Amino acid sequence: LRAHAKPILPLLEHFVWSYPPVSNELLSYFHIFLGPTVTEFTLETVTFGSPALEAESKVLDLPLMSPLLKAFRFTAQGGLQLMSQLPKIVSSLPELKLFACSFTNGSFSVELLSALSVHPSLVHLELSDAEDHPIVEQESPLTTVVPVTFSKLQHLVLGAATALLCAEALKGMSLPALKDIKLEIS
Repeated sequence: LRAHAKPILPLLEHFVWSYPPVSNELLSYFHIFLGPTVTEFTLETVTFGSPALEAESKVLDLPLMSPLLKAFRFTAQGGLQLMSQLPKIVSSLPELKLFACSFTNGSFSVELLSALSVHPSLVHLELSDAEDHPIVEQESPLTTVVPVTFSKLQHLVLGAATALLCAEALKGMSLPALKDIKLEIS
């Protein structure tokens, strides 16, 4: 099915796709459930890479398939191509209120953080990385004196291997509307 094809469940609003990483071939089918009524989408335990490039391209079509998405959560292992496209995906989802991503193959890019910080609807952000490297790229503006301002963000969850990595990420953020924060140290 292509992005403009009719979904098999036309009234579906909440969709969770969870499976073991060894089932990459299944990933190429999640898009048949997405449609214009889906407002929450969770994609768990995804191992992206060469065998899953077709599926990865379907994730890139998310704004076309479910343009009214309000919550997008996913866990990814690998998928550097997808990670580089996340700023574009996030910017193309005007109703997005919650973005949650757990990524185990590097730091989050400054482009993604910039797209998230200026998003007009985003109020809840979760970023986590279980490996022992910075949450945000070292060469990013978040490591400079001028923090990136998340003016509307009210809820923040940061997960990292150490408390120091969470603290370094927080030093690069201005969070004037923040109401609650959760730090998850693995």
